[in-house]
Amino acid sequence: MLGVVTTFLATPSAITAADEADGWQFIATPYLWGTGIKGDLTLRGIDVDVDLGFEDLFDATEFGFQTYLELRREKFGFYAAPSYLKLSGDSDSMLGDADFEQHFWLVEGGGFYNVFYRNGEKPFSIDLLAGARYWNIDTSVDIEGAGPLGADLAIGGIIDIIDPVVGLRARHYLTPKLSLGFRGDVGGFGISNGDTSDFSWQAIVLLGYEFTDRYAVFAGYRALGIDAEGGNEELDLTFQGVLLGLQITW
Repeated sequence: MLGVVTTFLATPSAITAADEADGWQFIATPYLWGTGIKGDLTLRGIDVDVDLGFEDLFDATEFGFQTYLELRREKFGFYAAPSYLKLSGDSDSMLGDADFEQHFWLVEGGGFYNVFYRNGEKPFSIDLLAGARYWNIDTSVDIEGAGPLGADLAIGGIIDIIDPVVGLRARHYLTPKLSLGFRGDVGGFGISNGDTSDFSWQAIVLLGYEFTDRYAVFAGYRALGIDAEGGNEELDLTFQGVLLGLQITW
């Protein structure tokens, strides 16, 4: 097993407000996604089984950031969610002990439109989403003694994909301050060989609590999957884990 892909990314868009106020609202949400990864990865024709828990990924992370931003006015708006990680560590491959380093970018962005909103003591809203999800995974691996005459073997590859994405999100208030949110989307569709994934998907469930009109916290679970290939690189991975964050609205 070689731990060459990970992320703490999240898209807490299901917690955004479905408001009726005039003017624009800006929402910023720093968050943490404690994720594990499972699946298969191929670099330069070498197959790797990936099965990593949150603790493994936490130990491998040198630096990272993740946030969600949204600008909205009444029924429509725009969102962006950039995430970056630099990883390094020791692990195993089918050819022997290995050292790896990876730079991982995942950036989501697009627009949304509210198609249903029910007011009252327990409001309920549904938004349609359309946008893009950008994956950039730059991995280098040194495998001990796997090269000619027992030298170390250096391999690497870059997976660079932009997926079109469509989906929806919904939020239902259980009490005036407590809400349950859901987001689901699909993307890729193999539209352009090597430039989009064959298929990607995402599902998020969040429980949010609003302390004031400006501040809210949320917790939930997120799963994200991708199946893609291009050149000598292939990946079929699922990321999933607990999501925590703070939402600030202006």
